[in-house]
Parts: sequence; C-alpha cells; structure tokens
Amino acid sequence: MNLRQSTDAKAVGRRAYGTRPRRLRFSLRQAKVVAILAILVLGALGALNLDSGSDQEVTRITLDNSVQGSVTHIRDGDTIEVAGTPIRFEKLDCDETGTPYGRMATQLMRELVQGQQLSCTLTGRRSYDRMIGSCRLPDGRDLGEIMISEGVCDRYR
Repeated sequence: MNLRQSTDAKAVGRRAYGTRPRRLRFSLRQAKVVAILAILVLGALGALNLDSGSDQEVTRITLDNSVQGSVTHIRDGDTIEVAGTPIRFEKLDCDETGTPYGRMATQLMRELVQGQQLSCTLTGRRSYDRMIGSCRLPDGRDLGEIMISEGVCDRYR
C-alpha cells in the first residue's frame, strides 16, 4: 500500500500526509471577467443604496467649515449631531450623562434644539469621531453660551 493513498485518510475525508492540495489555476481572461463582474455588482449595490429614498439628511460641510440642519441626535450636554455630523462644542465642558448635572445638561440641550434648524461653525479640529465647533439657534443665540449662562455647564479652559 502506498503511504500517500492511506485508506485511513480517505475514510475520514482528509488528505494523506505528504500530499499537497490541488492548486486552482485561473487564466488571465478568467481573472479579468471576475474583476469586471465584481465591479458591476458593487456599482449596482451602490446605485441601489443611493436610490433607496431614505429620510436621512445628507451631511454638507461647506468650504467655510459650516454645517446647517436639524439635530439628528443628542449625545450629551456638549455633543450633538447636526444633519448626521457629530459636533463637540468648543469651549464647553458639561458633566457626563451618568451624573445629575450631566442629565440636566442633556435635558436642557434637548429642550433648546428640539425642532430647530441650527447653523454650526466648525474649527477644523477633531476629537475622536466629532468635529469641534459652535452652533447657533435660528435667532442667533450661541448654544454653548446658553448652557453656561443656565449654570449646567462650565467654560472649557
């Protein structure tokens, strides 16, 4: 009996010791066809995603580093998302959400921005996944200054 064709290896569906697996070979033409098909499939998926008609706002950061739109999420007293862009307020320091003052800051922020269209100016700096900036209500009041004057947040030094 040949060691390469051990009956034990065949019985359990394993290859015998010392044998190499059969190598797949593709011609250059086959590789090109696969690459073209992959590009077409990815393009079709991208087109479907663009035409999905979702209600999410598209984030538009303009050349002068500003974002305008409605608040899509309130993370805590000093971080909100405007039109899907996370913004950390510059020069504002609020307690964390798990603390009493943190909950008060988050609640006040929620009351201030509910249903409002904000205008935010970004500094160009980032903190983790957030852009650093300041936001104003439609009447021109600065959200950070309101949070400080209400006593729920401090000025970041």
